Amino acid sequence: MAKISKEDFDKIASLSKLSFSEEERERFTADLEQLTDFAKSVNTALCDETDAEGREPGKAEELTLEGLREDVTASSLSNSAALQNANGTDGYFKVNRVI
Repeated sequence: MAKISKEDFDKIASLSKLSFSEEERERFTADLEQLTDFAKSVNTALCDETDAEGREPGKAEELTLEGLREDVTASSLSNSAALQNANGTDGYFKVNRVI
């Protein structure tokens, strides 16, 4: 299990502009350790050397985009057509403040 030090957690919290109580710090440290272990297991599965014949480490050829549609450019709505049912517009959508 990847061990996250108190200093590392505090640095992540500082960069995220978050503050935590000691109880929250312990709980979230355990969660972060589980996340890093999961990320390592995914990386290991994608780069497993026993399954890596003919492919470079870190390449995941199994993950392809087959079956997805091609990007096709199409005309979009005009400004007036997009706003025809909107209330009180000045050439743009007006929405209520969220915060």
